[in-house]
Amino acid sequence: MTRGTALTLLILASVIFGLGTLVELPVLLFMPMMFDAPGSEQSIFPWLILASLLLNPVLVLLGLTLGWVAFGRAAYGKAVVLLAPRAAATTRPLADADAAPRRRSASHPSGRPR
Repeated sequence: MTRGTALTLLILASVIFGLGTLVELPVLLFMPMMFDAPGSEQSIFPWLILASLLLNPVLVLLGLTLGWVAFGRAAYGKAVVLLAPRAAATTRPLADADAAPRRRSASHPSGRPR
């Protein structure tokens, strides 16, 4: 990979991932609300969302820092490959309301509400 291509990709990644992280930071203020419902602290889904939201800025900084360090050492191909932690952060598990397991209703034996 040439120096110019690697430099362009690193600058684009820095701007896009940096702005994306800044936009995501206010979401961290609402994390405690995931545990408001009774019994939600026993569910795995709020914990997965919490972990992914907390790890995202760390993975962004790690990937960008390692990428720029590799670029500074003239390892241009490695500089672009080191953006992989950010790619892993974008595929973080997000629990959707539809993905949560359905519980049977205690009021009716078939599990359907009356």
